[in-house]
Amino acid sequence: MPQRAPTVQIPGYESVALWIRDELMRRPTNPYELYRRYRSALITLARLDPKKVPRFSSFWRYLYSLKKLGLIHVAGRATKDNRRISIYAVVPGREDDPLWWKNPQRELARRRRWRPTWLGRRRYRRRVLGLPPGRPGRPRRAEQG
Repeated sequence: MPQRAPTVQIPGYESVALWIRDELMRRPTNPYELYRRYRSALITLARLDPKKVPRFSSFWRYLYSLKKLGLIHVAGRATKDNRRISIYAVVPGREDDPLWWKNPQRELARRRRWRPTWLGRRRYRRRVLGLPPGRPGRPRRAEQG
């Protein structure tokens, strides 16, 4: 299995989710502006090389997980340069929810009962679910005869 890159943390925060929570509680904003603040915090506070900062798509996937878990929501819409943008905020009453301290992507996968992707469909059915294979595969060379 390939090695994972070490998790980048902003000093003073245990996870990215807690940083997002504090930033959105301070000022609700759109995802790209939030990403720009996250990127600058990583470069200045964590002294990370700008080439190694996670891309916006990774950050957006993190926000998507938080939204599906019900921790953040779209608080409003605005228009900027003839484009509609969504303004995100923390859901009232969920500021101290225990989900903020968990990995939101893993928690969302657990709730949706996603199968481990490294197994593949056939191995997942056999090993995890304990089901017999649906149909036999291609015969082995010796049996083709």
